Amino acid sequence: MKFDWHYLFRLFTQLPAYVPITRMMAVLSMILAIFIGGFLTSLQLSPVAPFRGFAHLYISLFRGMPTLVQLFIIFYGLPQIFPALRGLSAFAAVVFGLGFKQASYLAEIFRAAVNSVDKGQIEAGQSLNISRSKLFLNVVLPQATINALPATGNTFVSLVKETSLAFTLGLTELFG
Repeated sequence: MKFDWHYLFRLFTQLPAYVPITRMMAVLSMILAIFIGGFLTSLQLSPVAPFRGFAHLYISLFRGMPTLVQLFIIFYGLPQIFPALRGLSAFAAVVFGLGFKQASYLAEIFRAAVNSVDKGQIEAGQSLNISRSKLFLNVVLPQATINALPATGNTFVSLVKETSLAFTLGLTELFG
């Protein structure tokens, strides 16, 4: 068997055409995941037990199910149940599937980041009669953001790698 260098170089010249598709899938999925993950974090930190239970169920379900299965359910299964989704494109299915999946990881990252802020700073803000919203926005959120950035970056790298599963839905991108 002989290695064909011309074929390899021909393939490498075609790769740049697929970079925008991969980048767009990853960025849109990450934006969706950040919003859903933030919402899930607020549910996790809620004093209302059913909200915490829903967040725990969502996180357990999406972290425990393989990504490929989720993509197949979204692209092939949901249009069978909900006829309004029959026109769903493979690109949209991948963005939603990866966004929902990564949101479950980001929710845990965000929760850990919020919990890592020293309780003494929160108590100091409360003793100064600062409202809960201002305390969260001006004291907790900046520190939690710094704590969450490394793990969020790792999640984005994982998301870029998972875009290769879009090929299973017929969408050609960089890794396909």
